[in-house]
Amino acid sequence: MSEFSAGDRVKHKAGGPDMVVVNVGTYEGTTTNYISARWWDGKEFQSDSFDPVELKKI
Repeated sequence: MSEFSAGDRVKHKAGGPDMVVVNVGTYEGTTTNYISARWWDGKEFQSDSFDPVELKKI
């Protein structure tokens, strides 16, 4: 089970903006977990999916 939940504030371990977890799931047909997150880039919202090991809660 993932340590992340929708609504958690996270940051990429390599740096970057604060993000909010939108979804926690598993890629279809695999056991590989992902975290979907969204952030504001100053002009518009951006989103992407990340491997949980890339993120830390803030």
